[in-house]
Amino acid sequence: MSIGEAKVASESASSYARRMPDVDLIFSNAALHWVADHPALLQRLTAALAPGGQLAVRMPMADELVTHRTA
Repeated sequence: MSIGEAKVASESASSYARRMPDVDLIFSNAALHWVADHPALLQRLTAALAPGGQLAVRMPMADELVTHRTA
């Protein structure tokens, strides 16, 4: 999908493989904390960024909340 000159893509974070040129922005809101092996995940995501690109993520630390223990 494109918005003006911007191209928008949806990928699976757990199996993200670089299939496109370097990207300027990777955005995720409250989703990446469910993906295992954060060090490897963040390495893959930052490797996909163009020089000066931004990784904008929110990963709440809510493992102790009852909603997360029973989910």
